[in-house]
Amino acid sequence: MTTTFAPARSTSPPRSKPRVCLALPGAGTALGVISGALEVLCEEVEPVAVGGTSGGGLVALALAHGFTPEQTSNIVGEMLQRKDFLDKGWPFDQSPGLFKGRRIAAMLKKTFGENTMMGQLQLPARVCAWDAWTREPVVFCSKAHPDVLVWRAARATMAIEFFFDLVRARSDNARLYGDGGLVVNVPYGLWDDRPEPTIGLRFSHQHPGFHVADLIRSGTGNTGDVKPVKSWRDMVPAVVETALSTASASWPSEKPDGNTRGGPGVGGAGGVDVGGFHEVVLESDADGMAFGLAPTEAARRRQHGRLSAQRAKLRLL
Repeated sequence: MTTTFAPARSTSPPRSKPRVCLALPGAGTALGVISGALEVLCEEVEPVAVGGTSGGGLVALALAHGFTPEQTSNIVGEMLQRKDFLDKGWPFDQSPGLFKGRRIAAMLKKTFGENTMMGQLQLPARVCAWDAWTREPVVFCSKAHPDVLVWRAARATMAIEFFFDLVRARSDNARLYGDGGLVVNVPYGLWDDRPEPTIGLRFSHQHPGFHVADLIRSGTGNTGDVKPVKSWRDMVPAVVETALSTASASWPSEKPDGNTRGGPGVGGAGGVDVGGFHEVVLESDADGMAFGLAPTEAARRRQHGRLSAQRAKLRLL
């Protein structure tokens, strides 16, 4: 039976915490690692603006809607364990995706409300997508696009190209949008226009940037531990993984590097410098394309995130 989650409503004022923006990466079905990490990080900081791409975008919208990090992890865990999301359509219906995504849409409507708009979210939110008509990345923003339904923004940022049908942001507009992961998978610069520090998350396999010397060195063939591509079955995940990893380096933050300027309490010793950028690297071997996870695997991913965030606290907080 599907559990119904309601956004938390605190009856007492929270303790004062550093106010930060969050920029969350694309993760596919590894998004449980992200929500697990935020359970730990949000004990020390107060998000005042949240955004992300793909799975990170879904987590960001949940937080902006008013769910706590723990509630968000529970929502994500339940979603990851479902085995009915891959709803194939008729193969010759001129659909751009292998799967329709209608069941995912139904889940999102139940989670966020069928008529809840971006402008009604409790926190400023931005999620990255891909505009199939202009062939460019786009950002759905709660302030700039208040009339876009939250479930549509969530469905769009998660619409992995080739796998799921693309999505209309508005019912009266035919323009289609898909997952932003192939273009801006780690959107570190998402909140560069705000004065608060930004905490950005990425997975260790996602590139923070490229250096010419490293790229030249990779051409020697001395790659160490490799996963050989021997067939079409190997080719598809290899290309997707490469595209997502490469896209992660496309939107750096221009805020000062806060990782080398002290920890994250705002201002002064031991605090995040106002306007600084702080990175948290997530360690996990989770397969981002696996659906219908066992409860133990969903819990393991959540724990991976918590452990990564605990390590980051020792360095950042």
